[in-house]
Amino acid sequence: WKLRGAARPAWEVYDFDTRYVDPHIKAKEEAAEKATRIRNVIALCRGRFALDSDDDDKHDFHPPQPQCREFLSSLTQLGSLHLEKKNYSSARKAFLEVLELEGTSWPYSITNARTQLMNMY
Repeated sequence: WKLRGAARPAWEVYDFDTRYVDPHIKAKEEAAEKATRIRNVIALCRGRFALDSDDDDKHDFHPPQPQCREFLSSLTQLGSLHLEKKNYSSARKAFLEVLELEGTSWPYSITNARTQLMNMY
């Protein structure tokens, strides 16, 4: 005797394509691969943006220069523009972020954010 209708096994009823790739699962796997490759430079290098790679031997990941210095420069310019517009709260936030990214434990500073912040008060 033979089973008919819904009682038959699925492999008899449907012709499955075993090579089918679900696009949602594929997108999830690609996102997971990308997440393992990406590094958040701002989080990893906070406090060390002003250093060159040869100045810092304690850490595995060195800040990518000159991109970090350019970011500090742009952030300082943003603070200066806010200060010129007399938007003091935004200027203070920008200067404090520059100080936090640049670091305070180094003997030199590459921006004038600290001076501008002190002159605001």
